[in-house]
Amino acid sequence: MPHEKETPPSEKERNWQTLVPAGLLFGLLFFVLRFPLIFSALAGTALFFAVDYLLKKRQTAPNENPAASKSPNDLLQKARLQLNQLEDQIPRIQNLELQALLRQICSTARRILQKLDEKPALINEVRRFITYYLEATHNLLAKYLRVQNDPGSPQQSSERTQRLQQTLQTVATSFQRQLEKLLGNEWVDLDIEMKVLEQTLKAENQLP
Repeated sequence: MPHEKETPPSEKERNWQTLVPAGLLFGLLFFVLRFPLIFSALAGTALFFAVDYLLKKRQTAPNENPAASKSPNDLLQKARLQLNQLEDQIPRIQNLELQALLRQICSTARRILQKLDEKPALINEVRRFITYYLEATHNLLAKYLRVQNDPGSPQQSSERTQRLQQTLQTVATSFQRQLEKLLGNEWVDLDIEMKVLEQTLKAENQLP
């Protein structure tokens, strides 16, 4: 039986859901337990605002992470689009070693997506790969292409190329280990390694 999506309460429903428990608490304290009026009123008011806050938070929660709410097919389609864009940029790279690294990364990414096509249930294990790492790698490459023909000093050009090569090597290694985990050949926890990769990509995308 398919899981039905929970519908957030309307404004009218939320008012009732906040007023009823607040009123019941006030009645219990004032009429049954004989607490002072002001104490009972304050307790009921506090409960009203607490329940209202929780309901509002629950209502807005589905929109806080759009990627988490996307279907597996949507995520895979987005990943293929990003991968296609990445592959289209490779011929523009003048450095042959960088081209080779990028082709290795794209080949591994294709195999990861193929595995996810076969077993969509595995998508949660590599959701970050789809929603962040591919796009960040593409952005890094696009940034390099913008400065590739920059008439700066040969030393600056060499440093940029070397920096990108080191970063792409980290990406290639991490993607390969992600694939191995999906294939069942490696059971190590990749959380730390992928966080290091994320920090590396963020740092490189912020550099001039």
